[in-house]
Formats: sequence, C-alpha cells, structure tokens
Amino acid sequence: MPDDVFQGFTPTRHPVLKLPETAEAARVLMARLGGPDAFRDWLREREELIKLERIDPYHWGVYPPHWKRADQCYEKSKRLLALGGNRSSKTSYGARRTVEVMDKKPEARVMCLQTTGPNSIALQQRPVHSYLPPEWAATPKGAVTNMKYSRKGGFTENTFIAPNGSQCWFLNYSQDIEVLEGWELDFVWCDELVPWAWVDTLGFRLVTRGGEMLLTFTPIQGYSLVVKQICEGARVTEWRPAELLAGTVNLPQGPAGQMPYVMEPINPQWQVIFFHSIMNAFGNYPELVNECSGKDKGYVMIRAYGFAQKTFGDVFPLLGAHNLVDEVPAEGSNYLIADPAGGRNWFLIWVRVDAFGRHFIYREWPDAARYGEWATLDQDGSHGRAYDGVPGPAQRGLGFGIFEYKREILMQERLPAPVKLSEGEVREFERIIERIMDPRAGRAQTQAEKGGTCLLDRMDEEQYDRQGNVIAAPMTFLPGSGIEIEEKISAINDLLAWDQDKPLEPLLNEPRLYIHRRCRNTIWCLQNWTGRDGQKGASKDPVDCVGMMAAGNLQYVGEGALEATGGGSYG
Repeated sequence: MPDDVFQGFTPTRHPVLKLPETAEAARVLMARLGGPDAFRDWLREREELIKLERIDPYHWGVYPPHWKRADQCYEKSKRLLALGGNRSSKTSYGARRTVEVMDKKPEARVMCLQTTGPNSIALQQRPVHSYLPPEWAATPKGAVTNMKYSRKGGFTENTFIAPNGSQCWFLNYSQDIEVLEGWELDFVWCDELVPWAWVDTLGFRLVTRGGEMLLTFTPIQGYSLVVKQICEGARVTEWRPAELLAGTVNLPQGPAGQMPYVMEPINPQWQVIFFHSIMNAFGNYPELVNECSGKDKGYVMIRAYGFAQKTFGDVFPLLGAHNLVDEVPAEGSNYLIADPAGGRNWFLIWVRVDAFGRHFIYREWPDAARYGEWATLDQDGSHGRAYDGVPGPAQRGLGFGIFEYKREILMQERLPAPVKLSEGEVREFERIIERIMDPRAGRAQTQAEKGGTCLLDRMDEEQYDRQGNVIAAPMTFLPGSGIEIEEKISAINDLLAWDQDKPLEPLLNEPRLYIHRRCRNTIWCLQNWTGRDGQKGASKDPVDCVGMMAAGNLQYVGEGALEATGGGSYG
C-alpha cells in the first residue's frame, strides 16, 4: 500500500473484499482506477461496505456462490439437504434463509430445530438474530411485533414475531415428537443430527401451506439414517475439485480429484448440496487443512466436503447409484415376475434383458408414484423393532381378484401407441416372453367355484361375467425357482458384481442389474431389507421378485421368439 495514499490509515482486512497484497499490486490498481483520488474513493467505499455488512448482514453481507446454488435447488424440490464440511457456512445459510422467508412472506410460520435447548440458543437463535434486519429491531414492541432477545437466554419463550406478522419458533429434538402435531408451516430448518422420524413428521406439517424444508449438518456420525434415506442411490449431477483428495477417484464413476457438489436423490421431493469447507471465505480454511493432515480419506471426506460413505455391510453391498438409470435399452426381451399374497397386494416387476445379458427392471406395481411406499421405516419401535420396515400404503389390498390382476397387468403392458411390424401385424401390447410367479404362492391351493385349484391354474383359465361371457382370456404364468432366500441373495449379488478396483466401463466392467429410477419401491426394499424379520418382513416381496428374476436364467431371445399371450379384454 503506497504510504502517500492515507497517512495513518490502516484498511480493514476482509476475506472477500481483498486489498492488494503488495505495494506494486496497489500501484497497478491505482493506475487502473485513475489515480490516487480514485484509489482513496475505492478504499472509502470498501470500508463503508465492511461497516454495512457488520451492521446489516441480511442486506449487505456476502452471499457466496454455493448459497446461490442452494437457492436454485429449491426450484426443483421443496426439501433440501445441505451437507457441509466443518466451517462451511451451512448454519449461516440456514439462519439467513429463515429470515428471508419471514421477510418475503408476510404472516409466514417458520420453525427452527436443534439437538437441545441450550444448543438452540447458542447455535441457531444467535445466528438467526444476527441476520434480523435493523429496521425490524427498530420497530417498537406492539400488538404484533415481539423480538426480545438476549445472548444468554435467546429469544423470549423461544419465539419472535416480525413487524409483518411472520413468526419463528425454536424447538429441539429432545422434546417429545408429539409437539409437532397440528402445526402448519411455511419453512422448517433442522440443524445437526435430526432424527429421521422428525424429518418425516415435519414433512406433513408443510403440506397445507406448501412449505420448504432445509436440513443442515456435518455427517460426523457417518452414513446415518438421514443420509441413507435421502442420499442412497442419489445421482451426482455436479462435481467440484477437491484439493485435499487430488489425484484419486473418490467415488465410483466420479472424476479423479473431485467430490460431489449437487446430487439428485431417487425421491424427487429432495435435492442435496454439499458445502465444501473451502467455499467459505470466513471459515479459516488453512486451519481445517491442518486438522485433516495425515487423516484417512473417510475423515477428510466428512470434515472437508460433508460427504459420508457407506462403511457398513448390508445384504446387497454393491448396489449403488450406478445401478439406477433413467432409460432402458429399446431392444430386449421382456419378462414379468409376480409375487402373490393373500391379504395384501401382489408385487410385480417387469424386466428387460438385453443382448449382453444385462437385466433392466423398468416397471413395478404397485408403484410409489400412485400407491405410495411398499414399506417404510419403523421409526418409533411400535412394531416391535421391525428391522425390514413396516407395511406402507402400497401393501393395502385393493380387493383384486384374478380378473382385476389380469386387467391391471394388461393396462401396464399396453403400449402408448400401436406398433406396426414388418409382417403387417399391429401390436398394441409389449412383447412379454414369459410371466413368472413365485411357486409357493402360485401352487398353494385356493377355493374356486368348481373346487380346489391354485393361482397358476386360475390365471391360465378364462374368466366369465354373470351372463357367461368371457371377460378375460387365459394368462399363462410359469412357476419360478423355488430356491431359498439365501440362494436368491447370492444370485442378485452375482448380477450386481463388478471389479471395483477398475473403472466402470460398459460391457467390459459393469454390473448386469439396473433399475429404472421410477421403481422406487423396488429400490427402497433392496436398500433396506435385512432378512432379520424372516418371511414376515415388510420389504421382502420386492426382494423375492428380484431374486426370482436373478435366479431365473432369463435370456435375450430376439424378436422372433415365442411370447406370452392372453389376458383378454379389460374394457
């Protein structure tokens, strides 16, 4: 800094509004600005901006690029998980977002949650208070406005009301979850180690007012339940350089020396962003680098990039985001796999096998988009510790009989438009090579009008209306493999296998099992099934279907092969 610019003046240092580092750099800047007077004006303006930022960070504070990218995530989904490294500014973002919602939406109802009451005061209420616009504080307390705050006790009664009628409440996870009943909210911010049961319950509190949810934390507990439920199977859509992990491939299919920045989960309600610690200019990043020095890769991933890998084994350890696809090959041989049940819906999957032996599950029924989840977590232990989840709404029986199942199958298999074949044949339905049914359920004796029979036989019969008219033609199902579940698991893992020490390469080194992202119930059950609940496990039926598929030696047979037919009218 030239001594003749400001005698006795020491400019304020700032991590974003930076000063020239050398006298030569200052002279270059002075010349570019137009001389000493212009340089003095630039310094005065800089000092004023720093002062304004300190007084009013809501209007004048630095708004870093990763905050702007997080805002953009809300354009796709109303729920955002912001996983951050240490001192990556995730809490500051949550505090400012809270105030912004209250400011821009009069009469907004906002809730902020932390682990305990003292943590709420220190780690949430304090940053929220720091972002309150000065004009709010200047408003006298009245019938609406109430913003009394102290650093020791936080906001009086853990709430405050803005001049425009917006109100914020501060709760914590040590309270009984029943305190959430009855709320209608516009925005929820959960900071640090929120239990999944709270996330799930808070989602319902946002429905009436079309509200948004923000989760912010560093996954110091590793691959926690919240991370698993949102991130498992998610697709990385944006990467960023990771200088602390340079030169290594940190995730399968990821570019060398980079870590995830934005991910799209299977559940379209969610978006995920990672705040890398280096992105926060105010976070003393060099100190974090020292903390990470000599630590293993998993530690660095969590502390510097907010990313936790799955480190524990499960039934299908190689199942990952690379197995989930948005498209399936146009050419292939189609099969239907069915697992019937008595008091609940059957579970069905359709799979296409291509010429290279790859299996693509491209449809399921009942699907999550229309019928809800097949199974969900046992969040409160009310089902006696259900390891494999509890039945979801998709399991509730629809009262279907043989005719209704035939009709539903044909409706699923009907093509969007008739396909004209080279021989002049017009095809209106998918070509299904075989339909396969679980042999135990398929061969179990059931009662019919003419005596005992089984599902396999009944599906292969015609159905009649009361006038004796045929309303459903035979639909042939073959019995699937009757192997035990352990053998099915092995068959599935065989399709999932690939050499993880080498890059994924189509046909050369890749798994042979892929699942379309719309098959959310199949994906969830494969991710969460443990087998510890035995035959009664809530997520077992989809796993059984995939197991029958994997053990069925399904082949690509070409366009000229025989196909399954039948089912008749469903008009």
